[in-house]
Amino acid sequence: MISSVLVGCKENVSNNVPTVEQTTTNQKVAQDKSTIPIPDNIIFYNKGKESVIDKKDSKYNDVVNLTKERIKGIRGIYKSIIDINGLKSKGSLLEFNYTAAQTFEYVTTQGEKTIISYTKLYFNVDVNDSQNIFMDFEGGQGHAPIGPLSSPDKLSIILNNK
Repeated sequence: MISSVLVGCKENVSNNVPTVEQTTTNQKVAQDKSTIPIPDNIIFYNKGKESVIDKKDSKYNDVVNLTKERIKGIRGIYKSIIDINGLKSKGSLLEFNYTAAQTFEYVTTQGEKTIISYTKLYFNVDVNDSQNIFMDFEGGQGHAPIGPLSSPDKLSIILNNK
């Protein structure tokens, strides 16, 4: 018999207090189904410059596929702060935008299935920043960096290749 319990998990990150729905069963979740849908558009911020990568752009599919590869290792929420505005002006940041709310599901290191909702995803792609192992989100359950992500090295090469 499998029983489910909905638990509100709260993390204080910056001034935001997000709530993340967690569904826990008495059995370990067998498979991580973490994936993200194709965004409506992508904005790349690089040291204060902003460029839109839409579905017609030759980089679009590579950026989406490499980002999907980066998120496969996500295992939980981190008590870290990602300075989104700072990365937009001084670092390298990818912003995935969606017109409708989306959900993302992953399995924590304890085997619990966690679901977040969002309309924007943020990925630090600055290869020299130790915070590049986290992603952040907004427009759903608030802000809470989750990770770890794999290295942004390949993504950085594609994004910075004119």
